[in-house]
Amino acid sequence: VEDLLELSRLEQLEELTRERIPLKRVVESSISAMQPPAESKKIELVLDEPDQNLVIEGNTVLLSRAVGNLLDNAIKYTPEGGEIHIKLGQNNGNALVSVVDNGPGIPARDLHRVFEKFYRARPELDDVPGSGLGLAIVKIITEQHGGQVWVESQPNVGSTFTMALPICEEKIEVAKAN
Repeated sequence: VEDLLELSRLEQLEELTRERIPLKRVVESSISAMQPPAESKKIELVLDEPDQNLVIEGNTVLLSRAVGNLLDNAIKYTPEGGEIHIKLGQNNGNALVSVVDNGPGIPARDLHRVFEKFYRARPELDDVPGSGLGLAIVKIITEQHGGQVWVESQPNVGSTFTMALPICEEKIEVAKAN
């Protein structure tokens, strides 16, 4: 029910409250929030390219929700003892966040539908909890930020979900902790 209400609110949202934020901060916060479910399955969450100082303009709460949803899905579908890599990068003026799992993957016939509401690509895995709305929420949040989201997957190998978000033109200094 919570996901359905969130989706409805997002679809009706006309304007986002935005601020300039380091994308790494959003990703690290999402990783921290998803540590307990990952640890319960003995899954390691690994942040690759953590030195990327990518600044975007966006809503921290919504972007954290989107990254958290990607991580939640990866944790659900990654076998116990697996690894999930979160990669930061950039391409063509966009900041990229990729979540790479080694789960069962998604058949090619289903790739174009995974971001639809209530769609579940692997009905044989119906014991995996979820509303079927998480990826639809990710898509709406990403698009509201002027970005795109896509998936690349291979059955029995895993999936990579990537969000591309416009980088701020002006750089801001990010304080480094000692």
